[in-house]
Amino acid sequence: MIKIALLVPNQEMLEIAQNTIKEQQIDVEYIKVIQTVDAVNEARLAVEQGAHIIVARGYQAKLIKEYTNIPLVEIRLHAQEIGLLLKKAKAMVKKETPRIGLIVFENMLCDMSHMEELFGVQLSIAYLSKIEDTVSKLYELSKENPDLIIGGEITCREAEKMGYPALFYDSTEESIDEALQAAKKMAYAAEVEKQNTAQFETVLDATFNGIIKINGERKIIVINKTVENLIGKNEEDVIAMSFSLRGKPLS
Repeated sequence: MIKIALLVPNQEMLEIAQNTIKEQQIDVEYIKVIQTVDAVNEARLAVEQGAHIIVARGYQAKLIKEYTNIPLVEIRLHAQEIGLLLKKAKAMVKKETPRIGLIVFENMLCDMSHMEELFGVQLSIAYLSKIEDTVSKLYELSKENPDLIIGGEITCREAEKMGYPALFYDSTEESIDEALQAAKKMAYAAEVEKQNTAQFETVLDATFNGIIKINGERKIIVINKTVENLIGKNEEDVIAMSFSLRGKPLS
């Protein structure tokens, strides 16, 4: 069975996730609050504990994606969450059309089309590639004279030092549920593929006929013993070779 692990940056998200998992009856085998500096090691530990898919957010997800090949689903801020943040920001600054600065990792945002016209704000978005860029991104945004800054914990702290009102973005049930549902679908697809592979391997072992499996690019991905004997080559020698039905089977 394909198992899901959920790694989150704080206790509040953990509690929201636990409620979502219970309500939606999603099978999550491993769930833990982690520090960003430990994200890669924690992801590997989750795999050692039996996880096949990781669900994570923001910079933690970015690090896991960059330094491992573990299948990953990223938690993104839901459109509803963005809307609520912008509504709250307008109430805080008490302006009809405020300039809102948003500092965020690009992998955290949903589609932002029409957000300005829907909520009556002017948005200035700065994307982080690493935590250390926070201060420089704030200085970039300061040139546009924002009325309020929305960001993570470090962004909010630095924004307040610079004299800006700040609003912390946090994931709610919607974004966590969306990510977990995506992970559930990924797990189901992986389980089906696993079963198909097992069935195919059974056929390979049992048949006397020659069998060659190719992908959409007509590259060989599997052959059985009969084909190995016929062509005088091992499977490892022909994997990724082109397959043709026009005279030359291997090239």
